[in-house]
Amino acid sequence: MKYILTTICLTLLIGNATAQKVVPYKAVVKTKYGTERGVLHKVDSTSIVLNTNDKFISLSITEVKCIKIRRYKRPYRAKTYLDNSAKETTTYQLNGNDDLVDRYGNKAPTLRDEIVESFWFAALNGVANVIAFPIHAINPNLAKYNLQEGLNKNQLDELSYYSIVYQVSPNILAELRKMKEISAKAKSQ
Repeated sequence: MKYILTTICLTLLIGNATAQKVVPYKAVVKTKYGTERGVLHKVDSTSIVLNTNDKFISLSITEVKCIKIRRYKRPYRAKTYLDNSAKETTTYQLNGNDDLVDRYGNKAPTLRDEIVESFWFAALNGVANVIAFPIHAINPNLAKYNLQEGLNKNQLDELSYYSIVYQVSPNILAELRKMKEISAKAKSQ
């Protein structure tokens, strides 16, 4: 029984360890002829391939002036910042004057008071969402590459990390070599 459970646990662990989530990155590429936007699909030493509106566009590295990498954001969804349903539910009883009061003697709110309170909660939530929407729309660059003098090897490697082709099949041996170089530099210092 222990052998079976150990095997199942190892299988699940290995399966989860090898599964990598592919994250599409939005690329804004300024060229000599204009600006192209799309998902960064592939980067190599001669071209950049973007997926724009279900078609692939190949741009030559020599034509590219600047590349900005951004994340795709989910559309803004309105939130409830002030919640009216969190009020304490109190029990009201009739007093000698035939008024509904709680145990502290406070009168029960009328229907008008409850409607006005709900209206103000909705209005304040609306104002808060109007303020929060432009803040959510800010999408800063994760990376920016100015290619006025060309693309060097380090920039090419960094840019390829954001491409879908690299995320699906990363160059593990090259990454291990880089890690060895970094650790050798750290040991020598």
